[in-house]
Amino acid sequence: MARLLSAPMSAKLGVAVVVENKGGASGNIGTVQAARAKPDGYPSLLAASGKMLVAASLAPLASAAELIGRDEFF
Repeated sequence: MARLLSAPMSAKLGVAVVVENKGGASGNIGTVQAARAKPDGYPSLLAASGKMLVAASLAPLASAAELIGRDEFF
């Protein structure tokens, strides 16, 4: 999905949109990376929420909120 959206987004925004797949931990690795990214308006996250919700409920310590720290996440 992200690769399909990258070309129209690039045209609309006037900048290159780079899609980077971050696999592992049912999406939590990419989620943590996006959450910790510099808040300059450029990083974004496109993920399948269902898989991430299941992973977080089965292994709470692997959830993005736990990896980042609850106070920073919320």
